[in-house]
Amino acid sequence: MKDHIFILLTSVNSFHCNLMQDNVIMSNKSFFIKPNTIESIFSKSDKIIFLNIHFGKENGSFDSICEISKFTKSGDVIDQEIWSESNNQVLYKSIRANTKNKDIKPRILKLLNNKWSDFLSNKIPNKIENYTYFYPCFFICKKDNWLNSIKDKSLELLGITNSGKTVKDKDGRIYLNNNNDDLNDRILTPSELIQEAMNGNIKIHIENDF
Repeated sequence: MKDHIFILLTSVNSFHCNLMQDNVIMSNKSFFIKPNTIESIFSKSDKIIFLNIHFGKENGSFDSICEISKFTKSGDVIDQEIWSESNNQVLYKSIRANTKNKDIKPRILKLLNNKWSDFLSNKIPNKIENYTYFYPCFFICKKDNWLNSIKDKSLELLGITNSGKTVKDKDGRIYLNNNNDDLNDRILTPSELIQEAMNGNIKIHIENDF
């Protein structure tokens, strides 16, 4: 059972994101989007859903999300499903990679009937923008909290990033504190973030599938 959501947050305008991945499409070129790198993420836990949320603006506003990817692994095969905005419709494509023979092939490309704005609202909590400050950023939260905060837009999203601290203000808002001291005080690799969260060393306590 998948009980955590693990997310790579990236931005179109981020220099570092553009260096590390090839238009957010799985390839053998860019480190963070290589099939072997994705495979190593799944090797840390089989209880995570692995997503990439790609923003069209560095301010990380919810309405600037322009692409969502979901990665799944079965044996030597890594699948990447990609949903992206095309004139407020949803363009769907998928990529399949074999980690053994290094083969990567596109599989499906089609335009869906959904409106992008509706698709986004049904898949991503609007409170994800409370964690968009630096890119690339790795974020993890409980799946139940993720799904509940999609249903109830007022519900806070409680998660942690690989750098910095999650805080709560007097009004109950939960977010990534962008204080530089906090950002530098705790820095984890993606693997460390998953391991610390899954073994309970980092507490994410809150209460359905993407």
